[in-house]
Amino acid sequence: MDVDDGLGGDDEVVAEMDVYLTQELAEQLYVFQYPLRPQWKPHEMASELKTVRHRALQRAVQLELQLDTSSPHYDGESQRPLETSMLSSTPVPAQTNHCVGVVSGGTVHLTPLHAVVQMRPSMAHLDEEDTARREEREREAKAEKRGARQDSAISVDANDDEDKADDDEMQMLQVQFRRAESEKVLERKRTSYASLHEAREKEPWAELAYHTRDSDESHMLRALLLCSSKAHIPFACGADDYLARLSCGRAHVRADGAGNQFGMPIDLEQEQPSVSELPGLSKEALRQMRPSERAGTILRHTHVMSYARLRELCAPAPADALLHGLPDVAVLVQGNWVLRSALACASERDARCRDAMLLHFTNDRHMTTKAFADSAKLSTQAARELLAQVATSRPGHGWEFKLPTDTQFEAEHPQLALAQREAWLRLGATLRQQPLGAAAPTAPAGGAPKDGAASKRGKGAASMAGAGVKAAGAKATVGVGKPPGGR
Repeated sequence: MDVDDGLGGDDEVVAEMDVYLTQELAEQLYVFQYPLRPQWKPHEMASELKTVRHRALQRAVQLELQLDTSSPHYDGESQRPLETSMLSSTPVPAQTNHCVGVVSGGTVHLTPLHAVVQMRPSMAHLDEEDTARREEREREAKAEKRGARQDSAISVDANDDEDKADDDEMQMLQVQFRRAESEKVLERKRTSYASLHEAREKEPWAELAYHTRDSDESHMLRALLLCSSKAHIPFACGADDYLARLSCGRAHVRADGAGNQFGMPIDLEQEQPSVSELPGLSKEALRQMRPSERAGTILRHTHVMSYARLRELCAPAPADALLHGLPDVAVLVQGNWVLRSALACASERDARCRDAMLLHFTNDRHMTTKAFADSAKLSTQAARELLAQVATSRPGHGWEFKLPTDTQFEAEHPQLALAQREAWLRLGATLRQQPLGAAAPTAPAGGAPKDGAASKRGKGAASMAGAGVKAAGAKATVGVGKPPGGR
C-alpha cells in the first residue's frame, strides 16, 4: 500500500545512532508533574522552595513553598494566615515503562525512570486544625467530669467513705473471651486503611537539598545520565521478536484486506481491538500468563471476542491449552466467547440478570431494552449498561449482538459447542422455575469445579457463571454453582 506522507518524497533514514542503557540513576530518577499549575506559570523553585522531604520506600515527596505574602491575591486577614504551602506527591500508576533519553555525540543514552509523581497542594493543615479542636473538646469534657466528681465527693460523709472502701476491696471482674481470628480477618486488618496509614507514617522523612539546574551538583548528576561503558548488551531475541516486545502494533495480518492469518473472514465494521488498544495490557504482560488467565484478562476489557481473535492474542499458547481453559472464564454465545457473569458483575443479582440476557442472545441476535428491563426487573439505565457489554445499539431496532455468529468454530469443536448448549438449557430450566424478580434459588448440584466437589456460592444464585463445562473429550457436566476458576 502506498502511503503519501505529504512531504513529496520518501521517508528517508537521516541518521543511525547507537543506543546505550545506563542504570546509574535508575533508582533515583523521578519525573514531577504539576497538573494544577498553569504551564505558563511554573513554580520559581530557586526563590519559593524552602524544604524538600522524601520517603524512599513509598516514593513520596513533599515540597514546602514560601508564599508571596505581598501578592494582592494573598489573604492577610485570614484568622490563620499561612506563610507556606505544602505540595504532596501522588503516585501515577505505571501503565508502561518510561525512560529519560540524552543525545550526546551521535549516541542516545537511556535511563529508566524510578517513578512518576504528581504534585498537588496538601490540606494537612486543615486536618491538624480539626484534630487540635477535637482534642481540646475532649480535654474540656474530661475537666468537667473531674470537677463534677470533686463536687460530689465533698457531700459524701465518712460512713459513705467506709462503705466505698469496703466496695473497693471486693470488685467484680468482667472477663471477656474472644474467638481466635481467622487468617482472612487478620489479612483484612493488615490491609485496612488504618494499618496501611500507620505503616506509611512509620517511615521517617529524609530532608533533601535542592540544587538549581546550573549548579555544579546538577552538572555532575546530569553526567551520570551518560553511559560510561561501551560494552555491547547481548541480544538474545531476533529482530521480529524484539519489535513485537517493543510495540504490540496491529495484530491482524491482512494480505487482501478480507481475512486474517487464520483464514477467517472479518467484518470490518465489527473489527475487534488489538492488545495495543486495550488499556493497561501489553503483549509481554500477556505472555507471562497461563492461557486461561490471558483470555480472562482480555475479556475483562472487551466482554466478547471470537475464538480466532483470542487465539491470536493468546499466541504462542497451544490451541488445546486455550480450549481447555476458556470455559473457566467464558461462555459460548453465537459461536463467540463472552466473559462469565461471575467475573463481570459485582453482585449475584446482576450476574443472574446478565446470564438471562446471554441466554436470550444464544437464541436470538436481537433484544430490546424494554423487554430486558421488564423481564429482569431492572431500571432502564441498568439494562442498557448490561446490554452495552455484549451488544450494539441499533436505533429503531433495539440491540444486536456485537459479533457475527461464528458457525466455523462450532463446526470445528462440536463437543465443546454441545456441552455449552446443554449448559444453557440447564440454566434456562432453572430460570423458568425461579424468575429473576424473586430471590436467588439454591444452586443444584452438578457443577464442574476442578476438584470435582459440589460447589457453593453464597445462597447459590442460579447463574451461567456455574455452568462449568470442560473442553472436548470430557463428559459435559452442567450446573449452576461456582465455575471453575470463578469467584
